[in-house]
Amino acid sequence: MEIFLELTGIVLFALIVSIIMKILRQPLVVGYIITGIFASSSFLNLIHSKEQIELFARIGIIILLFIVGLSLNPKVIRDVGKISLLAGLGQIVLTFVLGFALTLFFGIQMIPALFVAIALTFSSTIIIMKLLSDKNDLNKVYGKVTVGVLLVQDIVAILILMGISSFSGVAETNIVTMVGLILLKGIAAIYALYLVSVYILPSFGHFMASSRELLFLFSLGWGLGLASVFHILGFSIEIGALAAGVSLSALPFADGIASRMKPLRDFFIVMFFILLGADMKLDVIGAI
Repeated sequence: MEIFLELTGIVLFALIVSIIMKILRQPLVVGYIITGIFASSSFLNLIHSKEQIELFARIGIIILLFIVGLSLNPKVIRDVGKISLLAGLGQIVLTFVLGFALTLFFGIQMIPALFVAIALTFSSTIIIMKLLSDKNDLNKVYGKVTVGVLLVQDIVAILILMGISSFSGVAETNIVTMVGLILLKGIAAIYALYLVSVYILPSFGHFMASSRELLFLFSLGWGLGLASVFHILGFSIEIGALAAGVSLSALPFADGIASRMKPLRDFFIVMFFILLGADMKLDVIGAI
């Protein structure tokens, strides 16, 4: 019962802040983050069941990116894939070089400057996806390229994290072996998903589409299931959720799946942004 009362208080507070944001003509995402800041232990201390809210937040991430994937059929990926790859890698290299030079200029030592520069190269996939979704720009050319760039960033981030763990002595295997293994697993997973989406999902999906409730459960299970599989393989749940949506994007009822999932997405993703605001350490801003 405590979590219910806690969740009720958080949602009502988010409602009040969101109304203010709407009046000020600001994105509601900003209101959710501000709600988290004021609900944190630094202010009103409304959040106590953090583990449960983190679970809600992860579900929100999966559903959001699953819906984004539904709008990215393989033809779209072929059209913008090369542009996204070049733009993504170019942005990472350029931002890293400039960030590294800037942090060295401010007197930060070599290794810390390296970590800061790496952090500066990556964007928040969830925030950008949410903004694109709210503006209905996911199907525009720049929206599709942006999604591709974010996907490139996620893949590079995985490789960098693997490298950091290897050089720090956390991982015992060679970094080349680790990278090769993760690439092989990724190619195998994508190929297996391609075969399933071409030969199994069309007929199986039509059966599921015969019932609205069955289609909803199938979509939710497919998105959560593939996100979990990709996580087990060493990828992020974001990539798994996006791949789950892409695998269903060519089906004739993909739009119907998206429309049924959006109300669920809107609730759970609010929890993600509230938690994001609550995790901000405002008490160390002065020291930073």
